[in-house]
Amino acid sequence: MDWLQVIDKIAKVLTGAARLVTLIEKWWRTVRRWIHKKRKRRWEKEKKKKKKKKKKKKEAEAEEEAELGVTFPWNSVIV
Repeated sequence: MDWLQVIDKIAKVLTGAARLVTLIEKWWRTVRRWIHKKRKRRWEKEKKKKKKKKKKKKEAEAEEEAELGVTFPWNSVIV
């Protein structure tokens, strides 16, 4: 084996390693995207739940006001 063959083999190994690194980077980017989408979906679900809960609470307070015939000070608007 002369030096050119040795250099050629080293170059092939490094090229293969570079390709592998690129492949891993692409894979990791995809995985991060999946994780982000999953977290976003979960966050939106929780946001919807909170909104629903808030709406139910307001409706319950409105019913209570109607039953008592009284307005709560935190619900009244100051003009």
